[in-house]
Amino acid sequence: MINSVEIMGRLGSDAQMRQTPRGSVLTFSIATKNSWKDAGGNWQSETQWHDVSAYNKDYLADKLKKGELFYIEGKFKSYVVDNERRYEISARTVKHITAEAPQPYSSPQDLLPPEPLRGGWGQG
Repeated sequence: MINSVEIMGRLGSDAQMRQTPRGSVLTFSIATKNSWKDAGGNWQSETQWHDVSAYNKDYLADKLKKGELFYIEGKFKSYVVDNERRYEISARTVKHITAEAPQPYSSPQDLLPPEPLRGGWGQG
């Protein structure tokens, strides 16, 4: 089975860093947008927010800023959170992405591997 996700979107706020027993973790949210034409030919759009954690990626702390465009590769995890309040009992499903390779994005060149890895089959 494969658990893989790739998204590109803008950060909703600056990343927050904290220390855990597994090391440092950067947490942030990223927005993606879907656009389509409805039956009447009018453009519609929808924004989805994704919660993301990046473990031991301290070098990105100063780049993960609100509004920055980022490309994220990672894995999905979902879990149920129960909220109990005096007059309300509810549960919600949380979808979370653990980022393995977050990258700032400003042009298609940003997503290319380093020069030595770009060779074709049988090269290098």
